[in-house]
Amino acid sequence: MPDLIKKTLAVCFLLVMLLEGCGGGSGGNSTQNSKDFIPTNLQLNEVASADYESKRLLNTPTPDFRVTGLYAPPKAELTVKVGGTSADNNKLKLLVGTYSRYNNGGRDPTFYDLKTGTNTFVVGDFGGMVYVQYTVNGKPDPSKLHPLTFTFQQGFLKAPHYVLGKTTKDDWKTQLTTYTSTPDVVMESKRAFMVFSRANALQWQDNNQDLVLNTADQILDAESAISGLDDSSDTHRRNTNQFLMTQAEDGWMYATNFRTAFSANAAKYAFTQRITGSGQDSGDAWGIWHELGHLHQQPWTWSGLGEVTVNIYSLAAERSLNVTPRRLVSDKVWPKITSYLARADANKNFNADSVDVFVRLGMFQQLWLAYGDNFYQQLHRKTREEKPTLDTDAKKMRYFMLNACEVSGNDLTAFFKKWGLQADTVYAEIAALKLPAPATDPSTLTDK
Repeated sequence: MPDLIKKTLAVCFLLVMLLEGCGGGSGGNSTQNSKDFIPTNLQLNEVASADYESKRLLNTPTPDFRVTGLYAPPKAELTVKVGGTSADNNKLKLLVGTYSRYNNGGRDPTFYDLKTGTNTFVVGDFGGMVYVQYTVNGKPDPSKLHPLTFTFQQGFLKAPHYVLGKTTKDDWKTQLTTYTSTPDVVMESKRAFMVFSRANALQWQDNNQDLVLNTADQILDAESAISGLDDSSDTHRRNTNQFLMTQAEDGWMYATNFRTAFSANAAKYAFTQRITGSGQDSGDAWGIWHELGHLHQQPWTWSGLGEVTVNIYSLAAERSLNVTPRRLVSDKVWPKITSYLARADANKNFNADSVDVFVRLGMFQQLWLAYGDNFYQQLHRKTREEKPTLDTDAKKMRYFMLNACEVSGNDLTAFFKKWGLQADTVYAEIAALKLPAPATDPSTLTDK
């Protein structure tokens, strides 16, 4: 064979091998032989839908989708095989993208329908972390679950994924240096998952990730506890779905459907040990507890109190974390409360915008000081059981005032009037309950 032909064949052979090795052939994918791509199997049972949990708890909906630890690049062709028999009336979807993570792609993930068998689709212009939604509209029966196996076959990249109780610091560092093609990472505990930038993960790789994740669970446990979620019945069962905490490109910190979000500058308070609120550099740790608190608020919160009653849960987290001095003490709020309460009743209107949100928080804190955790636990349980229709501020305030008296076992008329709650018809209803006045006037109580 002439040398020229031999050389030409050799070059062709090398080109074919290179194309196959790069996944450049028909139907290939450029990530398939990358160190960042590992075919992944995941087995999941159905969970209660976000809508079901939200209606049961009377709270803002939280995620009903699960972490995969994978990332889908823009325009990638994805192949997922689903094996097993799914539950009846299920919702089965693949999500690409994380709520609030990026502005350029919008705040919401892209949802792709899944079915049993092989599923193939092409990602749009924006990629993102990958999640699986497998839900039913109700509480799954633990004795009759329907496990599905998800095999992520093509198009996915492995993202650094820290799982509390499974991943070590050395494992985490290895993942960060191995899986370098994804802009995001995820850390996961029993009750929460945290999505933030790889750049931040590298900056914080020597931190105590277990402390961060355990603290997130402790905060959520404290906020669930003050909400009376004691698992005594399905009505009072804790939310079994996880809470999403994500680094965002907008705002400072906020909470809305399916997530709490923290800007690039605020992320250090959510995803490092500053979340504990301890130490001089804890900064806005309160903001983390506060945003998670928004996901626990109930419908008796009337207009103007959205940023007030939320801190019932922030204070519960603060107590659980044993942070001292307490916020109302360190910020010198109690002297302002005392000054407000000293005004003539005619000059007080609790609902006026001019009354500082932390001063108004004092009323709710004094009820806790007088009656302890049990007050708010009973109030939350009663609200979940009664599922009241509260479509006006007047109805919300009436519901809270009447039930505060019933739960405490006291006529709180003098207390509410001292705080400037202007609701004359409600006071007549409170009087009809014929409850005794409290032995100690709650309006005289302060944090020590």
